[in-house]
Amino acid sequence: MCMRGGIIITISHLKEAMAPNFNINEEYKLGKFNFDFMAEFILKNEKYFLNKKNVVWGYENREYVLAKKIETITQGDVDEIQKIAENAMDEFVNLTENHMSTHITVFVESSDIDENIKKNIKNISIKKSYMWGIKGWSDVRVIVFDYINKDLIFNKSSKEIIDFYKEVLI
Repeated sequence: MCMRGGIIITISHLKEAMAPNFNINEEYKLGKFNFDFMAEFILKNEKYFLNKKNVVWGYENREYVLAKKIETITQGDVDEIQKIAENAMDEFVNLTENHMSTHITVFVESSDIDENIKKNIKNISIKKSYMWGIKGWSDVRVIVFDYINKDLIFNKSSKEIIDFYKEVLI
């Protein structure tokens, strides 16, 4: 993280780190919420027999990252993040025959985060299984970065990706 004229540009660092692997959409709007950017990653794997017309199997994994800076996060913001994350599942999950998983990460940069808010962020759990997992699943990861204290607050679903954020931001 670096400072330019007193402005912390964490979101820019995150965007730069994701750019080689993600499609980046600037100033993305989802519902009433405006995000600084939305990053999209799609992985498709298929196995063929003799030629590409004879697909033996295939699967698709998707990941979306919605990033926003909020000066001081409140409980109302946390509630809004939960609503937006649930709406994002409806918007981003595309149940094709090859859908395996969709991960939606909501990243928020903020400062001076209250202990109750930290606890509420850690307790966010939004997961869906489609047709008992046969058609795949989706989950929501919530990561809040306190840029003053250089602390990452995240929910349980974020544990598998938090090392990437630590490397980029801390």
